Amino acid sequence: MGTQQRSAPRAIEVLQAVREGLIGKPYQARAWYANTRGTIGRGKPAPVPANLDYDLWQGPAPHTPYHDNVIHYNWHWFRRWGTGEICNNGTHEIDVCRWALGVDRCSRVTSTGGRYHFDDDWEFPDTQEAVFEFPGGKTIIWEGQSCNGLATYGRSRGTAILGTTGSVVMDRDGYVVYDLKNQVVKQSLATQAELAHREFRRRCSHRRAAPPADRGRCEERPAVPSGQHRAVDRSRAQGRSRDRPYPGRRCGDGLLAAGVRAGLDTNSLNPDRYFDPDPSIRRVARALYEETRALPIVSPHGHVDPRILAENSPFPEPASLIVQPDHYILRLLYANGVPLEALLKGEPRRVWQLFAEHYYLFRGTPTGAWLDYELNELFAIGYRLSGDTAERVYDEIVEKLASPEFRPRALFERFNIEVLATTDAATDSLEHHEAIRKSGWKGRVIPTFRPDALFKIASPEWPAALAALGPVGDYSGLVRALADCRAYFKQLGATATDHAVLEPYTSLLPQAEAERLFQQARQGKATPDDERRFTAHLLMEMARLSLADGLVMQIHAGALRDHNEAVFERFGPNMGGDIPVATEFTRNLRPLLNAYGNDPRFALVLFTLDESTYSRELAPLAGHYPAVHLGPPWWFHDSMEGMRRFRERTTETASIYKTAGFNDDTRAFCSIPARHDLARRMDANYLGGLVARHVIDEGDARRMARALTYELVKTTYRLT
Repeated sequence: MGTQQRSAPRAIEVLQAVREGLIGKPYQARAWYANTRGTIGRGKPAPVPANLDYDLWQGPAPHTPYHDNVIHYNWHWFRRWGTGEICNNGTHEIDVCRWALGVDRCSRVTSTGGRYHFDDDWEFPDTQEAVFEFPGGKTIIWEGQSCNGLATYGRSRGTAILGTTGSVVMDRDGYVVYDLKNQVVKQSLATQAELAHREFRRRCSHRRAAPPADRGRCEERPAVPSGQHRAVDRSRAQGRSRDRPYPGRRCGDGLLAAGVRAGLDTNSLNPDRYFDPDPSIRRVARALYEETRALPIVSPHGHVDPRILAENSPFPEPASLIVQPDHYILRLLYANGVPLEALLKGEPRRVWQLFAEHYYLFRGTPTGAWLDYELNELFAIGYRLSGDTAERVYDEIVEKLASPEFRPRALFERFNIEVLATTDAATDSLEHHEAIRKSGWKGRVIPTFRPDALFKIASPEWPAALAALGPVGDYSGLVRALADCRAYFKQLGATATDHAVLEPYTSLLPQAEAERLFQQARQGKATPDDERRFTAHLLMEMARLSLADGLVMQIHAGALRDHNEAVFERFGPNMGGDIPVATEFTRNLRPLLNAYGNDPRFALVLFTLDESTYSRELAPLAGHYPAVHLGPPWWFHDSMEGMRRFRERTTETASIYKTAGFNDDTRAFCSIPARHDLARRMDANYLGGLVARHVIDEGDARRMARALTYELVKTTYRLT
């Protein structure tokens, strides 16, 4: 905890005097540490020493293969286990600063530094300066020099406290008090005998034995409730990018200490979350996840508005960024009595407050898993979101969103997105995609052709959709116009189409019948049954066009859209009102698959909300037809258990190699890495189970994990 010096008699003496006015009002404290540490080199895989239980040594950290430059001391310089110099030696000196100034929670942290001395495996700054600002105008400054031994005030480590009438410089050997003119007022330094005794104690501690004179001695305990939260501020400084400010947390001591002990107030994510508790599975899952966690994100299907990346404007505030575009969030809040009016049309702070007060609703859900990841990993919020913390979290996120690092394109790059596909109406101008391409930015954002509105001939909105397509007078003209739109989409990078249907019914109509239905729709006389037959025919046409232009065809079947008519009429679509229905694929798709399913030019990705079809229909279809691929669990089933069920019910029949990898299918831009991280964890855990049961070996599992994370999605969607 870094509080040992609070038991040193000279430290107790001088800091009691400081509190009594020895140097006036203390307002600034400076802590430093200087050393001449050498390089740790580049580690090589090596056998684990016989006298080391490496799994026990790693504890809850993600499993990492043993390397020869980690143990014993060098683990401090790896983020997986260590904290760098600031939370190694700095924690001791900074604690003295806090003790001297009488401060607790900082309100702002600014840090600068880097690794300057060696090109090796060291993952933290070897030179760092961090400034901690506290309420009341008090400041702590940390200076860490791991590889440059230049001393400060003649000391390689120590603390200086500045007050309105004087200063104190102190270290473990004692202290010196100065007036404002730098004249020594008082000093108390360790004698040679004391230094010799301290060295004797140090050597005894290395032998794990106490000197006889010290056995049974009780040290004075720290004067503040807990040390965990003090380490939090220092770790925040370690994580800041160069010269970037960071707003602090303003919790009281009692609440925070209780939260740390009970795990109720902190927001730390367990590195083994979602892995099986069986150690034989968890060990492999950890290793597989570590190999795939940093692979690029390939997102072939989603609903992010391309305007966001075209304009690259700052996100305004967290309510419109996190809450309002996410129907996963809206549906559960509405289901529990939170009015959509308040969520969609309320003042942003009030919307966020409502969301925070009901954050508990997401416990145990995939939405909760994604939100926890966003708050912790993206926004570095170190405590739980609740009604009590809502305002603080809101302010922290607002401050971050104002920085260049949180602009949409910067986040796109930070998320390591290789390609992001949007979903766009067939009649969309794609002006934002055009703007992205012309901007010179290298991010790959591509459209996906979705002509659903033109299939719904019984809908009141169909005439407007047809008019947006251009002058179309007959059915043949409709098909030609759709083909032209597909070509335009492909010109802007599209590799796929998408079709959302209630049922995946396909049937080829005679040309004359297709024309009759089209003309009947133009007169406003099409019935729901007409629409069903027309859609079935157009799905066949879309598959035919895919042979020519190479666009991958996706079918999302089984969602009864906008089930809640009152919500739809008042707030529009995408409010979480879609409800799954039982879905039949085998007979419905037979005409399409008999026509095109054996053609190597055709690729069809199928999605379902009816889990009963996984093993009964979809896996057998994908395990037979070359064209068929299984899309990942979707909407209600991209959950921890949903992803597990999908793998268990499809792999034995179709193999993983007839699945399409993962897609996030989200409108909430900042949730993209969270969703991919969860999928990578669940796939790693599934494969870990196969290894533990000796179905596959670890080499197979590594290859399969990479395929599921990165390779299958690229090959399925033809993303070269």
